[in-house]
Amino acid sequence: MGILRNFINWRRFVQGSSALRIDDVQRATRDLRACRFEQLEDRKLMAGDVHLGAVYYEPASGDDSTPNLIQVTFQGGVPSTQLTQIVIDGDKNHDGKYSSGEIFFDTDDGGMGEFGHSPFKIVDSSGFTVTGWSVVDGGQKLVIDLTGFDPGEKLTFSIDVDEVQFVDAGDGGIDVNSLVEGNEFQRSILTGYFHAPHFEDANGSALFWDAYDKNFANANASAGSTLNLPKDSYIPPSNSDQTDLTAGAVLTLKQVPLPITIGGKVYHDRNKSNSINVGEQGIANVTLTLLQWNGSQWVSTGKTTETDTQGNYKFTAILPGTYRVSETQPSGWLSVSSQPGTVDGAVDGISLDPDNLANIILVGGQDGMNYNFGESLPNSISGYVHADPEGDCEIGPNDIMLKGVKIDLLDAQGKVIGTTFTDENGFYKFDNLGPGTYGIREYTPDGYFDSEEEVGSLGGVHSANDEFTQIVTLSGD
Repeated sequence: MGILRNFINWRRFVQGSSALRIDDVQRATRDLRACRFEQLEDRKLMAGDVHLGAVYYEPASGDDSTPNLIQVTFQGGVPSTQLTQIVIDGDKNHDGKYSSGEIFFDTDDGGMGEFGHSPFKIVDSSGFTVTGWSVVDGGQKLVIDLTGFDPGEKLTFSIDVDEVQFVDAGDGGIDVNSLVEGNEFQRSILTGYFHAPHFEDANGSALFWDAYDKNFANANASAGSTLNLPKDSYIPPSNSDQTDLTAGAVLTLKQVPLPITIGGKVYHDRNKSNSINVGEQGIANVTLTLLQWNGSQWVSTGKTTETDTQGNYKFTAILPGTYRVSETQPSGWLSVSSQPGTVDGAVDGISLDPDNLANIILVGGQDGMNYNFGESLPNSISGYVHADPEGDCEIGPNDIMLKGVKIDLLDAQGKVIGTTFTDENGFYKFDNLGPGTYGIREYTPDGYFDSEEEVGSLGGVHSANDEFTQIVTLSGD
């Protein structure tokens, strides 16, 4: 491990970008060590950004007695992000055949490699497990499978790398060079695959470059962290600058949350049970608004939706967060209640009031279900006050309809919650009543004696002279 420590300062300019697409491989040319810059965007590491890097080293033993070394590590990512697979591909032209300047892995005796050979060997995998790898002698692709590879951990492995120096177009003959310095290894392709709970699996690719310090410096600055990898030039195992013998690749990719939804139903809660019962219908065209908690207050997400013909609604394309669903009260209806729904089968959220459900906490891949709002139609209680000369308790042609008689509306506890007076026809009415239990009290008008009372169509109890109680209304009664 001594050859991968005690680095000296960066000395050279960068060649190329640290985060190019695979398509760029086909356009790139095998330049000499010319100075070339590509400005990287200056930005902070956002939640979900992963910062992956790898460094290649050629020991230059001259006879392949010492294998090449590669180190890989990453930083950042959402909680529980792990690196699950690494691919290093020497097919720079991405055409499936050997081309001049491309590299391959010399892992066995008798193949196309020059001088000695070295198989794939793990040098260090502290803290995680290499579950498998795939590489063939003379092949250009090395695939390494991993489990438990967390941010900051490092994989170091060795293998012999040779170069296809020249391919004869006439007879297909291939010249091979065993000394693969950074300039020969550059434009090989590094690909990393990542997994994190509640996020889409992410992957990204970058090219190795002979001069890579500037790329790493830019990436480290934008990420706000530093990859623990060797610099372009370092001394061990020699006392001289090893700049020509290294290549590095670095990339930053963003993790995307798995799809998240919040949905439910606005329905006619006919029996005021605060739940959807058989036969209770949905209410169409009700507007719902989605808000998000920003740490100090609820703010609009800009998302609104309407219930369909069945009363169902759904918010989609939501990022992880804490949410509130607000109902716009539909015209002609009265609020009954709001019911928190479930996330992964467990109740999540609270009812602030009949029109607001809040504290719905969601992460990627979760669906908030059955966030419902119950509504009722307004109720009314009405009747007549009349002088009954026949004493039959029926309104007949000889009855006198009494105007201006005072009538009180009582709640379930007998408290007066409304007052009205009969009209010229002796008629009174309390309208727009929510579901509940009510009472009615009449004040006998001057000049008349108290007579009989008659319970109306909603039932109730004649509890005292001039008073009915326990009149129960549900919805539209």
